[in-house]
Amino acid sequence: MLKLHHKGQTTPVHFVVAEKAATAILGVKACDKLNLVKRVFNIDKSTQSASTESIVQDFSDVFEGLGCLPGYHSIQVDSSVKPVVHPCRKVPFAIQDRLKDEIDRMEKLEVICKEDNPTQWVSSMVVVEKKNGQLRVCLDPRDLNRAIQREHYKLPTREEIMSKFKDTKYFSKLDASSGFWQMRLDSDSSKLTCFNTPFGRYRFLRLPFGISSAPEVYHKAIHMLFEHVEGASSIMDDIIVWGSTLEEHNQRLRKVLEATRAANLKLNKDKCVCGVQSLTFIGDVVSAEGMKPDPLKVRAIQTSESKKDVQRFFTGEAVLK
Repeated sequence: MLKLHHKGQTTPVHFVVAEKAATAILGVKACDKLNLVKRVFNIDKSTQSASTESIVQDFSDVFEGLGCLPGYHSIQVDSSVKPVVHPCRKVPFAIQDRLKDEIDRMEKLEVICKEDNPTQWVSSMVVVEKKNGQLRVCLDPRDLNRAIQREHYKLPTREEIMSKFKDTKYFSKLDASSGFWQMRLDSDSSKLTCFNTPFGRYRFLRLPFGISSAPEVYHKAIHMLFEHVEGASSIMDDIIVWGSTLEEHNQRLRKVLEATRAANLKLNKDKCVCGVQSLTFIGDVVSAEGMKPDPLKVRAIQTSESKKDVQRFFTGEAVLK
């Protein structure tokens, strides 16, 4: 038994002597008696700054399924423009089964529905294969777009958004899942979006891709959801959150996710990036050091080996000398 002295306090401690040249080790009980450590049996979560990951876990429901924003959108058309009915375009046999599966999926999600009654407007269908191999069904409403009356809601420029990033060190980027499809159409507008397929006519119940007024209408709806949150902005289906400290960033991120949940807006978790110090946003890399071009966007120019390769990026009127 040896007496140890620490900060005016003397404590007897039991030591075990070993036949080895080793540094003396204090056990937990000895450290506790000498007040070298302090045990904490209760953590008050209200005084702790939640991590970004835990915040995302708290809102796991906003990353599931297809959302539905409140209200209905009404597409306004010029009645003086004559309606057009387009015939069904041919679809390669190789993708017809996959196309039918995608149409069935969209119908199950209540994005589209079968239409058997006559409609004044019928557009052609466009099928696009995405990078992941899935098919995207869109309208080709070139004639309908001539009749649509746009709201002309101003979309922000990237300079306007990035000018707010002064002294910012932490960022999050949230991506709305199938953004346009989260806006419902009223009955009259839905009938304007009728389109032909090899399996019959369908019409959209949600805002479809290709409508000329869709980008500004959708951006307006998203902007109004987050305009009250300081340190948050949006452009189309991308929502960006920033803060000068991680704590400030996390507080703002929580407010954005709360507004997202309240509006029943759903996010694509695979495309969301949270609590990082550098990310790619609308074609640029933003970080605490400022803004710089995305390397993927300029790689083709950097790897060009001849004058002719570079000239391909310019029109015939702007050829390098």
